[in-house]
Amino acid sequence: MAVTRERLLETLENGWGQYLSTYDALAPKVQVEYLNRQGYARFADVLAHVIAWWRDGLTAVEALTVDPEYRAPSRDVDSFNAQAVADFKDMDEAAVRQAFDDTRRQLIDLVTKMPNTDDAPDEIVARLNIEIVGHLHEHSLADY
Repeated sequence: MAVTRERLLETLENGWGQYLSTYDALAPKVQVEYLNRQGYARFADVLAHVIAWWRDGLTAVEALTVDPEYRAPSRDVDSFNAQAVADFKDMDEAAVRQAFDDTRRQLIDLVTKMPNTDDAPDEIVARLNIEIVGHLHEHSLADY
């Protein structure tokens, strides 16, 4: 399926936009099962992970806008994810949920303002696809 601005927005507004309420609607036992499969102790940790990658993606897109030759630094994924959880560990879940929604809205604003994906640089479209569409697939609640 082609990556279009509409698909990115649909995923941000409906997929990620319904993510919190979909998780909340799960039975507590199913929530625990989901967290165990994801490898996180609490839902706020999953959200911290997503927020950190989204913020990293926003930084990369901004850099690519200024310098099309920009290459994001190589990341040790496990260390990056552990740091994301550590960065949010002292925040209660309500604050993490707010940070998640604020960052999601930043992405919506970015995608809304960008040129049609056919006219945007491939590196930007690819990064947004990974962070928005691919990441939702990795953390999907559809099987629960």
